[in-house]
Amino acid sequence: MQVEGIIGALKTTYWGLATQLQRLNVVSSNIAHADDVADKSGKVYHRKKVVEHSSSISGRSLSFGETLKLRLRKTNPFHIARAHFGQENSLMSPSKPYRVVQVPGYKLVHDPSNPNADENGNVKMANVNLLEEMVDLIAASRAYDANINVLNVAKLTAKRTMQLLG
Repeated sequence: MQVEGIIGALKTTYWGLATQLQRLNVVSSNIAHADDVADKSGKVYHRKKVVEHSSSISGRSLSFGETLKLRLRKTNPFHIARAHFGQENSLMSPSKPYRVVQVPGYKLVHDPSNPNADENGNVKMANVNLLEEMVDLIAASRAYDANINVLNVAKLTAKRTMQLLG
């Protein structure tokens, strides 16, 4: 009986937990800066989001063929173990399966009483939509919980397997 399946599930769940935790951190940062206005130099907070490495390379989306080629390359069992997880039995990796990117842009709000308003009475504000952030927060929280459930099932499966073998 191979135990690689359980180890693989633990590795995948580990990265799922790490990614969802990063999403929660990014969403909380966005919510904290939702009402930020541009500073004196005109710089404004840009919304951030977590993007998986496999879904985007150099800012462009992968075509179906490129995604398929990437998945086919991952079928080599040593490719994933060395490239993404360092040593074969290690859960830690020097590279992350995601990256945090800034979404450029800002929103203009008409507020002539604000000291940062331009000559037309508009103020540059962070491009953060609280409704979108709350949806992302709930989605990340549920995905985190789902990963915890997978981890618990994998642990229980490993425990039962050890009881059968022992």
